[in-house]
Amino acid sequence: MAKRIESLAFSLLQEVESAPPLVQKAMAESVISPFNHIRALNTSEAQKLIQTILNCHVEVQVKASRLFIYFAEFRKFSYQKWQWKVPGYYDDLSSFDNKSFKDQLEKLVLSGHENLKKQLACEFYVLPKNEKPEDFNKNFEISLKYLNLATHQYQNEVFKDIYHFINDNIEAKFEECFDLWKTCLEVERQFFKKHEKQVLQMYWWPNYNNGDILLFLKENNKEDDFLEWLLFLSEYPLGLNIANNLYELAEQLLSFSKKEKKQVEIIFDNLIKRNTSILELKEKWEKQNN
Repeated sequence: MAKRIESLAFSLLQEVESAPPLVQKAMAESVISPFNHIRALNTSEAQKLIQTILNCHVEVQVKASRLFIYFAEFRKFSYQKWQWKVPGYYDDLSSFDNKSFKDQLEKLVLSGHENLKKQLACEFYVLPKNEKPEDFNKNFEISLKYLNLATHQYQNEVFKDIYHFINDNIEAKFEECFDLWKTCLEVERQFFKKHEKQVLQMYWWPNYNNGDILLFLKENNKEDDFLEWLLFLSEYPLGLNIANNLYELAEQLLSFSKKEKKQVEIIFDNLIKRNTSILELKEKWEKQNN
């Protein structure tokens, strides 16, 4: 019976593959849904499935995003002690070669359709928290690997999910998330500077939790990092909302001494251009350090 259902699912997918694009789009969820429950595929069958999906409309690929991840990162470790088999039926599941699936997933993350890249980023964002707690570390590392790849080119919807991932995990995995955040900012700022004339249309795009991450640095005695990355953000084109708590961030500068005078002064001046009320804090800091 299971093989019969599997055969019907493949037949439907192949029919959709040859249908016009609008039909493929309309049928995307229906045609992919059965395969979310058909995981007992050998390497050859899985390759056939993935290639057929890639031949279809991008909406079909988007609906199949979890399948791309499953066959690349999880299928290899399934069915290792599979007992429900007879000759010719499910007796070839224990050995699974996932290399081509990993390569394909990396390619999709790097150069797939923007809608697919957006969905994959969303899947990686939720992966560590959607599984069993004991699987957190393994799934975090999987997500981190692919989200790092996804930073190679700025795409607002992708970066939004990367920032959600960072915000959710930075306390448990500080070094990894901090490095990912820095990479995002470097790519992001370059994009904004290149498109500075369109800033007013993108004012809300930067991560609204940048300020929380900076405060986290300051509260955990990482003052040098706090100054470096507050300065970095303060040099974004004017008009962009670089953080939702600029005044609070500026208040943190009051704890720095003359030793950091040049850097602090530049940050104050940059922040004042964004929020004039910060001028009073700069004057207070100057009196403290006369």
